[in-house]
Amino acid sequence: MRGLLISAGKLPSEALIKKEMMKSDCVVAADGGLKYLLDLNLCPDYAIGDFDSIESKYLDMALDKNIKIEKFNPEKDFTDTELGLNFLKEKSCDKITMLGATGSRLDHVLGNLSCLIRLYEEKIDSRILDDNNEIRYFERGLIRFKKSNKKYLSVLPVDEVVFSTWKMAYEVSGLRIKKDETRGVSNQILGEEAYIKIEKGSAFIIRSND
Repeated sequence: MRGLLISAGKLPSEALIKKEMMKSDCVVAADGGLKYLLDLNLCPDYAIGDFDSIESKYLDMALDKNIKIEKFNPEKDFTDTELGLNFLKEKSCDKITMLGATGSRLDHVLGNLSCLIRLYEEKIDSRILDDNNEIRYFERGLIRFKKSNKKYLSVLPVDEVVFSTWKMAYEVSGLRIKKDETRGVSNQILGEEAYIKIEKGSAFIIRSND
């Protein structure tokens, strides 16, 4: 089951939001993400958060459109994004895409990256997506990547990582990168697909455009 979470970070394009909503079985707006969707005349299935960042009229609009609302106290132990992710897990989503999870609040961005790690450990296929980037977290294993409209593919270690690549501009075998090194940045897929095998450690793999 595919879940989609729209948070209150950088607003993705309307085209990207609509594309991901069409592919999703359950759409959740986290706090200010509700405003984004309603301003575009789009409706999530659920809205979750403390809603301290939006005007009350948006909650009234949501009720008029029969959007189910889960409201929390602002003094809580989780971010609104994490509340939304927990809700999607309760709905048995095994694939989750996060939109609006990047932006100017770097504390929230880093927190959202941490959520990718936890979701991976819970065997949920998850990613953070915006118009320029797709971010995933991986540990040991072979990963296949299809060619896409995102030019670059970067491996950023969470801890020391050892990996090999095939069918990429920079092919490496057993390359070891420490967590404070950036040698894995800005590789490119040459053909229709490429492979990365993580032999040790873990990393964020980011596909991006300028």
